Amino acid sequence: GIVAAYVLDERFGTETSTIYIDNAFRRLTLEVGEEFPLRIIHRQLRDGSGWSGSGGYGDRYYYEEEVSDECSYTTSDPTVVGVDDIGILYALAPGTAIISVKFDLPLQKADFTSLTVTVLPAD
Repeated sequence: GIVAAYVLDERFGTETSTIYIDNAFRRLTLEVGEEFPLRIIHRQLRDGSGWSGSGGYGDRYYYEEEVSDECSYTTSDPTVVGVDDIGILYALAPGTAIISVKFDLPLQKADFTSLTVTVLPAD
């Protein structure tokens, strides 16, 4: 992973940091007995174009990295969908549950995302 420690200031421009689920978008349907590993991506963009000083902060940069094992996961209904601490979902019983994902960044706000999972009976 990428490790960085810095202090941001409004004179350096803006920075956005988000996470998203790379292999599922908003909704996922599984059958009882299925497992599904979530792939969480942290995306960061800094636009320093607002500051024209000579310190080199006028540049833009962008990066993405997988952070699945650095997130915390919760399920709204553990009888329907279980989730372990590295983001593997376990379809346990028919129904619907919301999986919440939280990524804590050093020196920044935490980022959140969620996924609605519907579990169908196995064929």
